[in-house]
Amino acid sequence: MELSIDSLFDILTNPKRTGKNIRCKCPMCGKEEFYVGVEGPHFFRCWRSNKCGITGNIYSLLKAINRTDLLTKEGSMSLYSSSELVHKNLLDGKLTFKYLHDPYPLPIGYRRLDFHPYLEKRKFYEYDQYEVGYSVIDPKTRNDYVTFPIYREGITTGYISRCTLSTQEQELKKIPRYSNSMNDLSDFLYGEDDIIPNKTHTAILVEGIFDKINVDRILELNKQDSIKCVSTNGSSVSFSQSLLLKERGVKNVILLHEFDVLKKVKHSSVYLDSMFDTKIGVVEGNDPGDMEDIELLHVLDNLKNPFEIVYNYLEHKKLS
Repeated sequence: MELSIDSLFDILTNPKRTGKNIRCKCPMCGKEEFYVGVEGPHFFRCWRSNKCGITGNIYSLLKAINRTDLLTKEGSMSLYSSSELVHKNLLDGKLTFKYLHDPYPLPIGYRRLDFHPYLEKRKFYEYDQYEVGYSVIDPKTRNDYVTFPIYREGITTGYISRCTLSTQEQELKKIPRYSNSMNDLSDFLYGEDDIIPNKTHTAILVEGIFDKINVDRILELNKQDSIKCVSTNGSSVSFSQSLLLKERGVKNVILLHEFDVLKKVKHSSVYLDSMFDTKIGVVEGNDPGDMEDIELLHVLDNLKNPFEIVYNYLEHKKLS
């Protein structure tokens, strides 16, 4: 999708044309270090990487300011600027997020698995509970990958394909560890359909699929509705993912991350705290996907707030 320059100027705050971009106030932090491409799909980024760093495209921006009518037509946009409306909705508790997406096809020849030696090594046995499959046809994922579909409201929106070979075999074959769907997975959460609108009040956010599965297993989260675990498909939490949680009625967020990736999430954890009651569990030993019961419970018993984490990170940086 592509908007006209005039339309972009209408929805941005203090816009100034700079070559192929528009510089304006950031919808999240309010600083004028936010750049939007003038050509579709209008990728944007706040260059205050350490303190904000929000990224996305025009879809993310229109979702945030509740102007998804512009996805089909360009109309009058004089009510609020993006910055004003995002902050107004955050403060009023009326932030809305539209579940806009197109179905994404699974790998060609995809078939569901009920056994795989790689998954058994990862202590994965819940084939009925978590859909996983493979393909012997698709050129991107055939033979050497297992594929986990990502669903939103029962519709496939993407997938994670994990290589089943050892690191040495991957290097010999020159194939990547992951061969995921080509869309922007930061717009989605693995396991997001587990969150029941206005029943699930707490979401535990982890990096990967096996992290989610193990947390589900240890805490028996599939036996109740109030707390659910989802994967952010990486070490960061996007603005779109935050809006999704907000729209589904989540009140509390727990981030489970290793200390060495906190520099990637410290800015998002602070803005998450403006939307949710946010706590962080610092993972210092095994990844959540490899934790035993006592390890996970210890982390959850020692949760910290985002500002403690940012302060501790800065202190650690000074000493290193």
